[in-house]
Amino acid sequence: MKLHRIARTFGAGALILVTGVLTTNSFAGATSAKDRAPSAHALFVETDQAGGNSVISYTRGTDGTVSYVATYPAGGAGAAATSSAADPLASQGGLALVDNGAELIATNPGSNTVSVFDVDGPYLRLDQQIPSGGSFPVSITSHDGLVAVLNSGGTGSVSEYRMHGGRLDALGNETRSLGLANTTPPFFLAGAGQVGYSPNGQFLIATTRSSTSSYEVFSSDSGATCRRVRR
Repeated sequence: MKLHRIARTFGAGALILVTGVLTTNSFAGATSAKDRAPSAHALFVETDQAGGNSVISYTRGTDGTVSYVATYPAGGAGAAATSSAADPLASQGGLALVDNGAELIATNPGSNTVSVFDVDGPYLRLDQQIPSGGSFPVSITSHDGLVAVLNSGGTGSVSEYRMHGGRLDALGNETRSLGLANTTPPFFLAGAGQVGYSPNGQFLIATTRSSTSSYEVFSSDSGATCRRVRR
């Protein structure tokens, strides 16, 4: 899969051309595709702690109440965007269920990695930690075996991976700069916000926040060289 930038559209707003359910920067809740019982529901929360990022697992009852299950270290470090308040990553989708809920991927912005957990209902097993392809990863999306990670630090970037047997394989030459002029950690009003695939997987869209907020739109073409069409 090759990414081609085809458009940069200016103006703030929420990204809506995505598959699945968008989650907040450090929170994801869903029914796993590998539940131990048909009625089981799991809720996952990312701690984003600088001393060691973790994912906390809960079960969710039919009445909406939640019960603590366990805390699972992600193997990487959390971090907060500069001057952020309640939202440390200033983004959407920092924790994402992928592969029909069989895997959970967590961003580790303090160590520039993402962690892949195998999901069995509310129970997790850390299978992999892999570089995010940039600095300060903040958002994850997936479509049909592809996974994209949005990095907010420095110039910002989007990296693509293929999911194989519950593990991520980085796609060669599939990291694209967003052309930002940011620091690491990024200033919370001048970084990248969210990444998502269009429902048919033909486009990958990233939102950015800078002096002029924009949508970065990429198309994919497996038989051509990646190039920027319009900026």
